[in-house]
Amino acid sequence: MLDILSSSKTDSLTLYKRMALVRCFEKRLLGMFSQGLLMGTTHTCLGQEANAVGVVAALAGDDVVVSNHRCHGHFLAHTGDMAALMAEIMGRATGVCGGWGGSQHLCVPNKFYSNGIQGGILPMAAGLALAHKNSGSKQVVVVFIGDGTMGQGVVYETLNIASVLSLPLLIVVEDNHIAQSTTTTNVLAGSIGARAEAFGIKWQHLKAPLVEDIYGAAQKAVTKIRDGSGPQMLWLDSVRLGPHSKGDDTRPQDEVAKLHHLDPLEKASKALSPEVVDEIWLEAEKVVDEVVAKAKDAPWPQWTKTQKLVSPINSEPQIDEPESLAILNKLSNKSMLANLQDALNQILGENSDLLLFGEDVVDPYGGAFKVTDGLSTAFPNQVLGMPISEAAMVGIGGGLALAGKKAVVEIMFGDFLGLGMDQLINHAARFRGMYNGQLELPMVVRTPMGGGRGYGPTHSQTLDKHFLGIQGLTVLAPSPLHPLYPMLQGALTAKDPTLWLENKLAYSFRTNGGGDTAMVDDFYIYYAGDASQPWVVLSHTGFEEDSATIITYGGMLGVAMEAANRLLLEHEIPTRLLLPGCLSPFDAEGCMRLLADDGPLLLLEEGSSPFGFASEVIATLTEAGALNSRAVGRIGMEGPAIPASKVIEEKSLPGADAVVNCMLNLRENK
Repeated sequence: MLDILSSSKTDSLTLYKRMALVRCFEKRLLGMFSQGLLMGTTHTCLGQEANAVGVVAALAGDDVVVSNHRCHGHFLAHTGDMAALMAEIMGRATGVCGGWGGSQHLCVPNKFYSNGIQGGILPMAAGLALAHKNSGSKQVVVVFIGDGTMGQGVVYETLNIASVLSLPLLIVVEDNHIAQSTTTTNVLAGSIGARAEAFGIKWQHLKAPLVEDIYGAAQKAVTKIRDGSGPQMLWLDSVRLGPHSKGDDTRPQDEVAKLHHLDPLEKASKALSPEVVDEIWLEAEKVVDEVVAKAKDAPWPQWTKTQKLVSPINSEPQIDEPESLAILNKLSNKSMLANLQDALNQILGENSDLLLFGEDVVDPYGGAFKVTDGLSTAFPNQVLGMPISEAAMVGIGGGLALAGKKAVVEIMFGDFLGLGMDQLINHAARFRGMYNGQLELPMVVRTPMGGGRGYGPTHSQTLDKHFLGIQGLTVLAPSPLHPLYPMLQGALTAKDPTLWLENKLAYSFRTNGGGDTAMVDDFYIYYAGDASQPWVVLSHTGFEEDSATIITYGGMLGVAMEAANRLLLEHEIPTRLLLPGCLSPFDAEGCMRLLADDGPLLLLEEGSSPFGFASEVIATLTEAGALNSRAVGRIGMEGPAIPASKVIEEKSLPGADAVVNCMLNLRENK
């Protein structure tokens, strides 16, 4: 009977058998907790099987389904792989994600994706739909959300963008009238259909439908979508016969009992003889017995712990002057802004399926800081202006990446990254790990950070530290001396998403140097490490007699150079400057290779120091035994907020005076 899940038949008997398999599977799950066979939780679709079976029956095999925490029915209806699902929920290596995803986080690349964060899956689905539209295929993306999800702001951001871009997206709202334990009518104003209509999305409402009704409505909606009519919504009145998860149903039993007369399975069984019904359920039980037995015999996943760096390497860097000079000459006599524009222009030209999008990025405005100036004119089909929808934009970028496309998302001010944090942390950065490495996410989120321009408390912050140390997220913070094209190219070929931090003041920094010698102003310059995440090393002495080290990044380059000049000229302290291209994960071994042989170490960052980048570097180097008897200090932003007034803003942000004084104190108090 298991093959009925993958059958192309859509007659009433076949649809009933599929629903029976789904229910039998999920009822078994609830019983397995008390037997000690399952841990954690699970969310069943008891009473809603007709939604999954009816909608998926209207799809083609290459259409994509995106689902939420209540995803088993959708997964089984679209993939048919009950054995892999059972093994996954039981935490076995043969599971669909090797035991990493569990009940809520499932993935069959290019076919099925689910995540348990309410509302957050809609941008992912929109990104997948955008990828299919741009590829010229007729594929449709279906996303299942619940009535409780309609309280999420990101849902409306995405509905708006999906409608504006006319995406091939079918939104299925499974309205079971209760969000966990809260009756929806108590927390949801207005009509679900009116929400779709407000964005120009056609919708249909089915009340207590049979599976055949759902199949018919889905068929019509999918046909319209394939014909280019844009997104559609199916609003399905449903019943939830089981608990929210494994046993948290607060509804009175008599209330739940009354719902059974609306159960599509019970309704459908009345059209069949009792003998046929009994036979179907016996076969379903047998199939579930077999997949449970198979999963019990499957191996557990193997865990490999990442080895920690345990010993320092303090060798001097070998200066490859010709290569460093070549990098420097490509940057010289141009501002960081111009170099960044060149890098983006080259990347767009080389990748015709790359999309760059954000707020006000299209000409003639060209972005708040003019980074994208001219790009939409040169690449009109690749540079898209977006509404103020940071969360949706980041999520759409993640969906594009899931489909194998490349995306660069611009967030106008780094302060607004908080609005897209869920999409970065709980979605894009999670996908590869929780889906057991089955896919890669070549995605970059670009944003400017930092103060110094009088924009005030909510447009001047350096929030870098809030995104450091997140597994699956690489954070790059290039300075004006970093080679931007190879870094951007590396980020767009990486396995995980990248947060790319720019500094507002650094945009105007013009690199003066190069020629015949790898020098910038009075500093020798050396590039170390991988070209996609290089260290920039600066030294007055040619890296031979430095007696102090400053580690900084991004827009603090100018402050560090001024301080190093003063330390040398006024105090005879030759100071080496180290600028990592990558903040997280931190390259501790590379850092230890590049430190000056001895002397104090000062960490300089524009954001507030507590719990920040400096703290992590100091802790990492200390654990590795690299600091020994070095005096160590850190400097960062001070005060409760970045002031708008220029006079007190200068006092809040780190300056050369503070760096010099701190270094002198470190040497004196060693």
